[in-house]
Amino acid sequence: MSKINCYIAKDLLPLYVDDVLSEESKNEIENHISTCADCKKEHDLVKKNLIIPIDNDSVILKKIKRKLLNKKIIVSAISSVLALAIGTGCFCYYILYATTIPYEKENFSIEQVDNTLNINYTKGAYYKTTRIMSENIVVDGEEKTVDILFFEETLSSKREKTNTDDKNSKHSDIEIENIEDIDIVYYGDFSLADEDDTMPSGYNWDEAYKNATVIWENDK
Repeated sequence: MSKINCYIAKDLLPLYVDDVLSEESKNEIENHISTCADCKKEHDLVKKNLIIPIDNDSVILKKIKRKLLNKKIIVSAISSVLALAIGTGCFCYYILYATTIPYEKENFSIEQVDNTLNINYTKGAYYKTTRIMSENIVVDGEEKTVDILFFEETLSSKREKTNTDDKNSKHSDIEIENIEDIDIVYYGDFSLADEDDTMPSGYNWDEAYKNATVIWENDK
């Protein structure tokens, strides 16, 4: 016969389930729940509430891990896209962003051969040349026929070696033929020229010519 009553047994059940009771107390609890249906039911309930099913725990952990993995994938994808965009922008800036090369007499070779004017950039490589052909403007009260030209460079072209360093080369960067029909050749920052080398409507020619340099003038 059990030496403890139901009140004491129910108080000790959580400790019994946790296996922290002495052997004597454990034996008393076991003897009691073997003969008391109410305490046996209470024992089963306490035991069920204290034990977390392994399968449920695994499901929860898997969901957490899946969410963390999805976040890592999203962050990695965004980082890759940003890195690609920045890299592409830097590459385009390095290769394509062009600025006008300032005119310095010692960096250009200008030579007239018969009816052709040959103009070369001698300091190094350049990105491209632009020539705006035969514009009629008023200079000092007289109408003049002018040619406009300029060279452009990029960060990439600055690192390249010029192909005009060969003194035996007959190549000219810009050739202006029928030079007798032209009064003045200007060099300046006319980089607003359209793809067909014409200037947009409303362009401020006076301001542009003010900052341009006369590099050749017909003495006829």
